[in-house]
Amino acid sequence: GSVQGGGDITVASRSNITVDGFTGTRGSLTLSAPGAIVNTALLYAANNLALFADSITNRRGDIMAGNNLWMQRDAAGNANSQVVNTSGNIETQGGDIGIRT
Repeated sequence: GSVQGGGDITVASRSNITVDGFTGTRGSLTLSAPGAIVNTALLYAANNLALFADSITNRRGDIMAGNNLWMQRDAAGNANSQVVNTSGNIETQGGDIGIRT
């Protein structure tokens, strides 16, 4: 399935988040999970994109932000255990990429 929005989207999980269909918005997108975020599709935010989890995996997927992109354990900026990108793309169109491991 897919999740699409015209404004900001926040998804908070109690365990893991798996994205296997388009998930995007014209605003900012925040995904938060104490375990893992696994992406095999397109994660897109026209503004900021924040991925907060202990483990982030991008497997043949695309993670794209129009502005800034953060990949870390939490919003406080703590490092996570790993970020793995296998045959995928991680990019911004006009902002910074922050990866904390």
